Amino acid sequence: MKMKILLPTDFSSNAKYAIDYAVQLFENEKVEFYLWHVVRASTYITDDIISVKPSASIYDSVISSTKNAIEGLKEDIIAQFNNPKHTFTTRLDYDNFLDAFNQVVALENIDLIVMGTKGSSNLEKTIFGSNTMHAIQQCLRPVLAVPNAYTFKPIKKIAFTTNYNTHYQANLFKISKKIVQIHHAETTILHVFSGTELTESQKQNKKNLDTILREIPHRFVDLDSDEVFTAIHNYIEENNMQLLCITNAKHRFFDRLFVKTHVKKELANIAIPVLVMAR
Repeated sequence: MKMKILLPTDFSSNAKYAIDYAVQLFENEKVEFYLWHVVRASTYITDDIISVKPSASIYDSVISSTKNAIEGLKEDIIAQFNNPKHTFTTRLDYDNFLDAFNQVVALENIDLIVMGTKGSSNLEKTIFGSNTMHAIQQCLRPVLAVPNAYTFKPIKKIAFTTNYNTHYQANLFKISKKIVQIHHAETTILHVFSGTELTESQKQNKKNLDTILREIPHRFVDLDSDEVFTAIHNYIEENNMQLLCITNAKHRFFDRLFVKTHVKKELANIAIPVLVMAR
């Protein structure tokens, strides 16, 4: 059965890096990729309306170039990778991003969304652009966010952060386990604490997590630190991790990662893809 992966694009270079990463990540898997673009209402500007021929609708005139662009992108990807296991479908929507996003994910029964961390406008120094952040926070499917200009590297080491306060369900790890299996990777479960022992509830949640991951190589690592992000960031850097997995559950690391204010220096230095596993 083919995986279904949504590839949102605003035709920026960052979106193309994310697309290339997704295609290479699942190189040996049968995948239906959906190249998807949203035509915003603000696209309809005065010059477009004035230039419309009497026989043409404003809608057709405005989106004709976008249709050509997304079909051209499709042909370029097919020519670039030439992978018979992959098929590509193009979609254009006219709506606000989040509404259209939720609709296409539900309609096509999407398994995974792969997005660049920033769009064509990079004015704010937040770690993720607004569309990516909204998708991650509200989507019921996993979202893989790929840093700008990041090129694919074989995945052998995956980090997953947890505070053991959540009793996880097995289906949460469907995509991450698949990545582990097809790339023969190992998952390191990172727990940051500040000198406190695990509660009985946390111990049970850790045991449950060990059971869920029993089919794949994994190990547990405790990091004693008051700075959750710094500890995780340093571990990732020092151990050459290629993918960071988190959940969109309430967690200090998640909260700091997606703050809407300008991020601190260390946040801006996240240099590997982040898989946000929706609960």
